[in-house]
Amino acid sequence: MKRVLLDDYREVFVPRMIKLDNRVDYLLFLARNLIDTQFRGIYWGLKRLLRNVEGHVLDVGAGSRFYKRLVSSRATYTALEIGETQDVFLRSNGDMDLYDGSRMPYGSNSFDAVLVIEVLEHAASPEVLLREVQRVLKPGGRLFLTVPFASKFHFAPYDYWRFTPSGLVAIFSRYAPQIDIAIYRRGGDVCVAFHSAMNAMLGYLFGRSAISKLIGVALFPIAILFGLLANLAELLDLGTPENTLGYTVVGRKRAPPATVLRPVVQDNPIEASASV
Repeated sequence: MKRVLLDDYREVFVPRMIKLDNRVDYLLFLARNLIDTQFRGIYWGLKRLLRNVEGHVLDVGAGSRFYKRLVSSRATYTALEIGETQDVFLRSNGDMDLYDGSRMPYGSNSFDAVLVIEVLEHAASPEVLLREVQRVLKPGGRLFLTVPFASKFHFAPYDYWRFTPSGLVAIFSRYAPQIDIAIYRRGGDVCVAFHSAMNAMLGYLFGRSAISKLIGVALFPIAILFGLLANLAELLDLGTPENTLGYTVVGRKRAPPATVLRPVVQDNPIEASASV
């Protein structure tokens, strides 16, 4: 066993912010789609889900605001991030609201849709986050949330949780009961095996020693092959479903029950006076 010291923890590889405002970034985006099944599954899944979303859209934990490009031009986009972690989660310098992670700076029933993309695992108190999402979401509003499952310890030390489907149902039932959810998985265990092996081999490229980097160069072609096979395994849904790259949650906030006005039955004043 190796003891984990969070104070000295250093990630071998930290993802690069992709802005897609130049050719290099666009080529990196295409390459990442070919070999990074986790990224591809989230991006293209959300692209299908968000194409017709309109109204006011809130992106919680927006980071670099990467997913803004998937929101329709007919919608109004608002980005929200925690101020104290602004230098951790690839945050952009664009227009963004900041808060302390407790109460969101918006009124109740303010948004037609809320995005929580790979954020819930980074919330020290996920129940607080879900309560706030439920509060600011309009009745009938949509929630689009993703979480990793088979994923490395990332953005340390701000990586706290991994959620199973039953865990997601439990936390929503308790802290956001007005939101009805459906859960979708991304890949099976064959996909996870290829994806994890690819990450392990690519990790050598970012090691500190020259030997590590040489090993990474030698393994690079195999890593790329494994990335392609992971994508194929995800598309064909190979293997068993118990181990998966992650889950996508699609929810809708229920409208409050309609108030039924019942007529108040009073005594007929004429009959009442006649009986006196």
